[in-house]
Amino acid sequence: SHTIWEYNDEVQFLANRGYGVLSVNYRGSTGYGRKFQQAGYGEYGEKVQDDIIDAAKWAIAEGIADKKAMAVMGASFGGYSAARIMTRNPGFFKVAIVEHAVLDLPYQMKNNPFSWGLDKGNFTKYFGDIKDAEIQEKLRNQSPITHVENLQGPLLLIAGKRDRIVGFEQTEEFVRAAKVAGKEIKVHYFEHAGHGLQRWQDKVRRARLIEDFLAKHLGGRSGNWDYIELAAEYLD
Repeated sequence: SHTIWEYNDEVQFLANRGYGVLSVNYRGSTGYGRKFQQAGYGEYGEKVQDDIIDAAKWAIAEGIADKKAMAVMGASFGGYSAARIMTRNPGFFKVAIVEHAVLDLPYQMKNNPFSWGLDKGNFTKYFGDIKDAEIQEKLRNQSPITHVENLQGPLLLIAGKRDRIVGFEQTEEFVRAAKVAGKEIKVHYFEHAGHGLQRWQDKVRRARLIEDFLAKHLGGRSGNWDYIELAAEYLD
C-alpha cells in the first residue's frame, strides 16, 4: 500500500488540533515501481524505519518540525514501525501512538503469518523463510517487545479485543513487559473492535484518546468533552 495526495480525515483531525502531519511512503511501499518495492524486502525492521526517521530529519531541517515535540504514529504494520522506532531509536520521537500492532514477530509468525495480506511468495520476500534459525533470531531481535527496556517517552497503545489479524495478546504482553521495566504506557482495549474500528462510538473514543494524549505530551489542542460521548453510552 501507499499514501497518495488526497483528502484524509485523520490528517485533517490532527491538523485541526495543531499538528503538522508527514505521511511517509517508505521503501517497500507499492506505487513507485518494482525496484522501490523490492528495496523493502527483508528491511521491515531496519531501513523502513530509517526512511521514516530520515523524513522526520528533513522536516526538522526545513523548519517544519520541532525535534523536541515529535510523535510517531501508526496502525498494523505502521504500529509495528512506530513501536520499533521507539525501542530501536529511543528518544528520537517524544511519544508514540501504536494501534493494532505486531509487537512480537515470532508470536505473529507462529499464530497468523499471512495476516498482512501477502501470499506465500511475497511473504518470503519480505520476511524470509521463517523456519530458518537465523531468520527466527532476526524476527526476535527486531521485535519491539524484545527491546522494551529501551523505551524513552510515553506510548499510547490501542487494540481490538476481537482482532483476528493481530491478536490483542501481543499488546497485553508488551504492556506487561513495559510496566515491569518502569515505562510510561497508556493502553485502551476496544471490546467490540477487530483489526480497526467500525462502531462510531469507538471512533469517537479513539479520537478523544489520541487528542488528549498528544495535548498532554506535545501541547496541541484538545476538544475536551462533547455531549456525543454521553450519547455513545446509550445509542447503537
